Amino acid sequence: MSANLTPTARLIEQLESNWPEAATPTMRISVMTQRLARFLQAQARKVLPQFDLSFTEFEFLAALRGAPERILTPSQLYDAALLSSGGTTKVLKHLEARGLIDRPSSTGDARSRPVRLTPTGCETIERAMAALQSADAELLGVRGRETEADRSASAIADILERAERMMIP
Repeated sequence: MSANLTPTARLIEQLESNWPEAATPTMRISVMTQRLARFLQAQARKVLPQFDLSFTEFEFLAALRGAPERILTPSQLYDAALLSSGGTTKVLKHLEARGLIDRPSSTGDARSRPVRLTPTGCETIERAMAALQSADAELLGVRGRETEADRSASAIADILERAERMMIP
């Protein structure tokens, strides 16, 4: 075993040596993507506090920024962030109190009132997204290497698409 290996590479090497039946390409993909996801989440936890945002708030604002007319229903938001409706309500109230979203009036159940990104929310998410993308590019080692990043993104997208089709009804 090489002393210069990363912890993930060391784990995979140990499995290959001691449990070769488990050391499949599938296992390597799984271990590496889980580890990478943890690093990206840790990176977000470092960057987002500069904008006084939690990761869930960031996800909501990003979903709104990417939506037509920057407006979504609460159920569309909690689908985007994989939260329960109860968790969504708490986050929405906090974002609304800060002036980052508003809830235009609508007929029917108050829980179905649309959620709209305010100009302040738009400016906040755009700054936060730029900062997080810059930090992620540094972490992933793809700054200035867009072609390589595009190839990697395409490979990950193929795997994720298959997984989502299996796991999300």
